[in-house]
Amino acid sequence: MKLKSLLTGLVLLLSANTPLAETLNRVVAVVNDDVILESELSSRETMIVDQLRQQQAQLPSRPSLRKQVLDRLVLENLQLQLAGYQPWSQDVTLDATEARSLPATLIGLPASLVAE
Repeated sequence: MKLKSLLTGLVLLLSANTPLAETLNRVVAVVNDDVILESELSSRETMIVDQLRQQQAQLPSRPSLRKQVLDRLVLENLQLQLAGYQPWSQDVTLDATEARSLPATLIGLPASLVAE
């Protein structure tokens, strides 16, 4: 009986000091079919803080910086996704009327440059 109590106490003692689960990484944003992980965000945030310190620039507040970095990662992710989808890589010929009817964003031009 003493041995059983001793073993039970030892198990409880060991389990109290050991976390049941440890978060290794987590998703902070979903960009279409891709994700941005906490580790990516933290790594980029650290890199930006180091650069700003080297330049002796004033650091924004941590929440503000984190939001700016996350916004930038989302934009970069979207740009990479769009770059992977290249409808212009196929051999397609459009006449001038067809080209003018395409949305400006589809062909990558600012709307102000597209003839009406």
